[in-house]
Amino acid sequence: NMKKKILYFLSTIIKISLLLFFIINFSSNQTFAQTSHCDFDTSKYLKELNNKSNINQINIKTTNLKKWHKNNLKILKNEGKRINQNLKKNFKSIVEIKYVFGTCKYKAKIRQTGDVKDHIKLFNGKIFQSLKVKLLNGNVLGNIRFKLLIPQARGEDEVIVTNILKSMDILSPEIFYIKVNNNGLQTQ
Repeated sequence: NMKKKILYFLSTIIKISLLLFFIINFSSNQTFAQTSHCDFDTSKYLKELNNKSNINQINIKTTNLKKWHKNNLKILKNEGKRINQNLKKNFKSIVEIKYVFGTCKYKAKIRQTGDVKDHIKLFNGKIFQSLKVKLLNGNVLGNIRFKLLIPQARGEDEVIVTNILKSMDILSPEIFYIKVNNNGLQTQ
């Protein structure tokens, strides 16, 4: 009877050990897979990845494009000058960062940003909008959260003032112009 208990105990330990081995081995492979989102060796471009001038363009592809467009039309159709907070829904997307030396793709959540409707415009049947982006894996210039604002929502003077403040070593946000392709719609 004692031998059966010892054998049962040992077999349980072996089963648990094997289970833990597979879990640890599987999760480490997943972690490695999640870190390789770029078509270049990021360790060779650490300095360049932190330089905004190396970014050529940002491409966004929303997973459920139909719901995305329906939500945008609701924002535009809604009465008043303010954007209804209930319509600022998150949508799963893929954000592609095109650098001068290669491309990185990350899973992300995007949503409309801004309080007033100057952050969303209908022009020639196309919707231009400011976006709030949250990367779920990876970063851009060390950030996992950032905003892409349409030029009409910010003036030329804001970029100039921010650069002046930075030159004086005064803390200010990182603001610069970048080409963005939002679900097939090219903007800057």
